[in-house]
Amino acid sequence: RLFSLTQEAIKFGYYDVNQYEDINETGVRNRIILQEYAYWIIDTSWDLENKLRGSYKLFQETIPVILSCPSEETLSLLYP
Repeated sequence: RLFSLTQEAIKFGYYDVNQYEDINETGVRNRIILQEYAYWIIDTSWDLENKLRGSYKLFQETIPVILSCPSEETLSLLYP
């Protein structure tokens, strides 16, 4: 699923993978592209819903379950 959503983002020009062309081993290159796309989804999720609905849906189904915003208390400890 992540692979097809990554391909969709590449096709529509939202995700550029040219920087990975120098990785010669196809399996390694593809794994890195998928991993980086997953990070990109997390980092840009607020702007995906209208542009890449499938990627936004994947984000909604997976990320909130494992990541959450830190509490104000935690933030105040980190950034007094």
